[in-house]
Amino acid sequence: MVRKLLLNRSRSKNRRTNVTLMIKSTSNSWFFCALLQRKVWCDMIKIIKKKINMSDELKTKINWSCKFNNRPYQIIEGHLRIVEHTNLAYVEPHKVIIGDTLYLFFNEQKYFYIGNLKKKIPIADLSEYIARH
Repeated sequence: MVRKLLLNRSRSKNRRTNVTLMIKSTSNSWFFCALLQRKVWCDMIKIIKKKINMSDELKTKINWSCKFNNRPYQIIEGHLRIVEHTNLAYVEPHKVIIGDTLYLFFNEQKYFYIGNLKKKIPIADLSEYIARH
């Protein structure tokens, strides 16, 4: 993706500087390059992905609820995504697919989510919710 920007410089009122900003993505990195008055500035932002292990307590609750309701399930453990050299991080939730429904879980939380992070339900009601849906 290439974007061209016109920036006003404060040095002179009538002078405009052409800046070309190029953004390219690879599998885990983003490259930002800017061409400013024949000088090239490039930087790379790297996103680090670390696996988060699901707690044994949470696995036990999910396993018990699914076996109690005789439902097959699949667990996909979450990840921590960190933008290198910044203080930005994102925790991807653990995903559990029960039937056709996607359930989202976080370690150390009393709630789980269905489909997205808008609808939250207490973990104590997990077995009842699986039975109804």
